[in-house]
Amino acid sequence: MKKYYFDISDIIEYFSNYTSASGIQRVQLELIRHFAGTAPETCLFVAENMRNGSFAIANPRLLLNLVAYIDSGTATQSSLRALLSSLKSACTTAKPQSGDLFFVSGAFWASSSSLVSLWNAKQGGARVGLFCYDLIPLRQPEFCNETLVMTFGSAIKSAFEIVDFIATISEYVKTDVEAYLRDMGNPLPVFAVPLAHELAPHKGEAPISDHVQPLLDKPYVLFVSTVEARKNHAFVFAIWQELLRTMPEKVPDLVWVGRKSWMVDDLMNRVDRLNHLDGKLKILSDISDVDLTALYQNCLFTVFPSLAEGWGLPVAESLMFGKPCIASRQDSIPEVGGDFVWYVDPYNITGGAAFIGDLLNNPAKIKRGADRIRTGFKPRRWSDVGRNLMDGFRRLEADRTSYNPLSDMRLKDGVLYPIANRPVVGVTELKTTEQMSLDEAFDHNWYGREHWTRWLKGLSGSVMLKRQRDEADDYTILLKLTSVGFWTGNTITVSCPQTGKQASFSALAGSDFDALITLPLPKGDCEIAIRTDRSDQQGADPRHLSVGLIAMGIAPLGDASAQRHLSLGLEPGSKPFRPVTTVARPPELPAPAHTQHWIFNVARRALKEGVGPTWQRTRKRIYIYWSARRRQ
Repeated sequence: MKKYYFDISDIIEYFSNYTSASGIQRVQLELIRHFAGTAPETCLFVAENMRNGSFAIANPRLLLNLVAYIDSGTATQSSLRALLSSLKSACTTAKPQSGDLFFVSGAFWASSSSLVSLWNAKQGGARVGLFCYDLIPLRQPEFCNETLVMTFGSAIKSAFEIVDFIATISEYVKTDVEAYLRDMGNPLPVFAVPLAHELAPHKGEAPISDHVQPLLDKPYVLFVSTVEARKNHAFVFAIWQELLRTMPEKVPDLVWVGRKSWMVDDLMNRVDRLNHLDGKLKILSDISDVDLTALYQNCLFTVFPSLAEGWGLPVAESLMFGKPCIASRQDSIPEVGGDFVWYVDPYNITGGAAFIGDLLNNPAKIKRGADRIRTGFKPRRWSDVGRNLMDGFRRLEADRTSYNPLSDMRLKDGVLYPIANRPVVGVTELKTTEQMSLDEAFDHNWYGREHWTRWLKGLSGSVMLKRQRDEADDYTILLKLTSVGFWTGNTITVSCPQTGKQASFSALAGSDFDALITLPLPKGDCEIAIRTDRSDQQGADPRHLSVGLIAMGIAPLGDASAQRHLSLGLEPGSKPFRPVTTVARPPELPAPAHTQHWIFNVARRALKEGVGPTWQRTRKRIYIYWSARRRQ
């Protein structure tokens, strides 16, 4: 029987720290409610990647109990953690097979395990895909912090190089993703599954909380959204300031519901300095769905002047409760609200204040807007979302095209391969499928690939060498390494167990360094073992670390061309410019006196051309420059 696997591991981690759901978690809860309730035999929910090709599968009954508890409005952190612990202990194991489908529905960019899960499922023969919520960190990075832009950009590229298909939460995001894939030259199947308008149902509801109940006794306007720059809270705040100046006696309270996020420190400082508009502004966060429902039901209308969206759940929920919404016409929002939303220019504070002031002066307009929603609006249900998603899965079954095929990564002679994520001169760039295949060469005695390096877990570990030319021969092995910085004199031994030969050298404390050694390797795939004398902690990192591997390459001792390219740290065909034993400043980089001017110019060009290859080259050049300066 065909199985559909839904990876929910990130939501389990999320509710280990929170008791209420935000946008993405709300979507996942509804998918669980639908599929675990309607098709528990064929729809399996992955609670954890067992990292051996198997996955921990959550019990559907316990999973539905967890969803109901979160919805109840009475959830506490300790009780949630106890339920999650019971859920994990009751898990069974399963391996996706050929013909199955594996789907990541959460924030895959925030968890490196999502990519590993996709890879493992694909290796088992399953067709793999993900839910894409938007490309805002790539298309509109000005609304996101730098860490998210970098993390998301890397994760989206990697994920799109693994998956066989992509589902999106709106037609707008579908169009955006298809354009991105065209730029990548990777024509994956993409289908839209627009989200729903309804808020989760409640059974056995808890009472409305004490901090929400008093708000319901006075007129108020509701703004439901994480407090971050792109949601445009500053626009609404400025409008309320203007209304309080021009018509103070008619201005209702303004209620914001959402956690504080990035790029709003200046706004929140203004809020504090103005005493929350002398009490007119109320800010809530982490409230239950019971409280949120009450706030929707009793508000005059809602506002959502977002500057960038993939869907717009608050607009949908407002219409579901029959409440008019004043929103921007940005991105996907018209797809959600249609003709039932009042649209304003999210950059025109004067126009926005005039529009809202007119509504407050003419309550009949608000009533007519609500009546129009009540008589004409046809909400989209979560059952519709579940049915459309499954229809999309089934359409894929007829498509036999192989997308992003698996790679059996074999090392070419004379080529330096990346082990860490950071840019290193001369290291060849790999596709994600090739990098994941290379990662499998490392045994369990290594930590996962990180930006700076791949650390040895204990004192020894091994790497499987799968060579394109697998003849027995004496090989030069180049290891680009790094070590912790608290001690010196650590001896590193590299050996080949099949031939019994080894080579030793001393690590440079707290530094990157290159080791160029010679070992006889047997015919076929073989193993090299790396052993150190001791390990230690690195700063606040609780792990005991010793040596990390940054890049590696091999070359037969008798192949002069491969030897030359390997020793220069460059892929064959590249123009060599630095020997392995020195770190020279590349000739195109400027003298130290002009460093700041040069960095400004390349950064400006990278921003103008977008976050892409130019930005990657800029980062690499800056890294090379400062590495060279540090070693001079």
